[in-house]
Amino acid sequence: MGATAVIGQREDMANWSRDEEAVGELISRARLRLGKSQYALADALREASQRSDGAPDRGMVARWETGRRIPTPYWRAHLATVLQLPAAQLDKAASIAKARRADGAESAERLSSDRKSTRLNSSHI
Repeated sequence: MGATAVIGQREDMANWSRDEEAVGELISRARLRLGKSQYALADALREASQRSDGAPDRGMVARWETGRRIPTPYWRAHLATVLQLPAAQLDKAASIAKARRADGAESAERLSSDRKSTRLNSSHI
């Protein structure tokens, strides 16, 4: 596969990921549909997972919803049960969130590179 094909695939994935719902958005929408607070969702997840270590807490739910963290497959399985969603939908939404992160990192890297290039070019004037 040539470099042009790889670049085209990345652009297609980036466009696809912007048009689809990321996992945080999906969790938030499903939680609100069920009339649950972030605290109530965390409680329901603790019950479903039978964990006694306090995880997840409301802060973890908030980090998932804002996209600062992506729930692991372990938590996505419990989220599917509690939020009454197909596990595959949560997995796809997690992939979308990861693609957006990668696209954002590449964009930031390009911006940084463009700024360095601009500084170098203006120093030669």
